[in-house]
Amino acid sequence: MHNRASTYTCLSFHPLCLPITSLPPPVFPRASTYTCLSFHPLCLPITSLPPPVFPAGILQPPFYHPAFPRSLNYGGIGVVIGHEITHGFDDRGRQFDKNGNLQQWWTPSDVSQFYQRASCMLDQYGEYEVDEVGLKINPVNTLGENIADNAGIKISYQAYQNWRKNNEETVMLPYVNLTHDQLFFLNFGQIWCEINSPEAMLTKIRSGQHSPNRFRQLSVVLE
Repeated sequence: MHNRASTYTCLSFHPLCLPITSLPPPVFPRASTYTCLSFHPLCLPITSLPPPVFPAGILQPPFYHPAFPRSLNYGGIGVVIGHEITHGFDDRGRQFDKNGNLQQWWTPSDVSQFYQRASCMLDQYGEYEVDEVGLKINPVNTLGENIADNAGIKISYQAYQNWRKNNEETVMLPYVNLTHDQLFFLNFGQIWCEINSPEAMLTKIRSGQHSPNRFRQLSVVLE
């Protein structure tokens, strides 16, 4: 545990938005100073962290519950974990080295090839139109998040299949005639349920880094 002199300045604390003063004492080396423009559970230097720790606010339904079938948990918090890991290797993660310092670690050739391969994502998401406001998604602003959404579900689904090789589901949902593969994708869709006013949707499209939630779900499943 580090002393009180340590400073944490978070302009955007994700996914649990609470005042810094209300947080429990963090577990990091003494006299550490972290300035996070966007705090994700896995955004800090790997060398300074114990195993990844997620705020308790997200470790509850629909993302996670210890009594849930594993299929639901992998389709919820598992996808989030895969999503955040992917950010370490996308158009933003490339700007920070293994120690968390702002330092480009890709070669110019790496950057060029990344955007060549990402062109399909730009094309796909650039075609989605939000009927309520008559605008299309900005595929450039949302590129990193769109990639993380696609990679996160693939990582989690593969992890779930690996777990099933040596384990069996012991928890069943009553009155639901669905396979556990179907439950995985059902919960993935459920975690993105939302209702937006036209004004909020307009702001999200014009300046947001995330695609509207319906497209975060549908585009990944239909890919």
